[in-house]
Amino acid sequence: MILLKIELIRVIENECEEAALSRINTVNTMHMVLDFDKYATKGNEFIRLVSMELEVPRDMAGRITRAVLHALRNRFSHQESFQLMAQLPMAIKAVYVDGWRFSKGQTRLRHITDLLDEVRIEDGKLSGYDFGNNSNALRAVKAVFTSISSFVSAGQMTDLMLSLPLEVRTFLEDATLHQEQPVKK
Repeated sequence: MILLKIELIRVIENECEEAALSRINTVNTMHMVLDFDKYATKGNEFIRLVSMELEVPRDMAGRITRAVLHALRNRFSHQESFQLMAQLPMAIKAVYVDGWRFSKGQTRLRHITDLLDEVRIEDGKLSGYDFGNNSNALRAVKAVFTSISSFVSAGQMTDLMLSLPLEVRTFLEDATLHQEQPVKK
């Protein structure tokens, strides 16, 4: 009789433990959904900043952002990329790494035209529509850098800028000046 009671207590404890774990998993899953909403919100905010700066539709701003981020990623060292990604919104990190061939070596930028060529290659068939002439392409690159500087610390932006050639750095300097603290994640 005592053994049956002990066994019954164990069964009840196990059922309670399983029910508690199930509830914890449900709560954690609900929390993750909320986090994904937050990630999407911050990513949308990033794209909205580019869209407003360029006065273009959001889908075009998204393509421009992707092309510029991929062009930078292809030219930055892995360490520089990881340091930049650490401060970007989660959704923008996903854009940054999408299609990344990590084993592919990086060639450094030498001139602003190298960056524009890389951006156009990354944008593919829509590059003529998204970037147009060099003047519009430069404006688009600057808009993405302005958005990056809204989310990344001044110290990280300084490190990022120092990794670029002087010609590119000089062009982008006013896009990366911090008037305020970066947007909190």
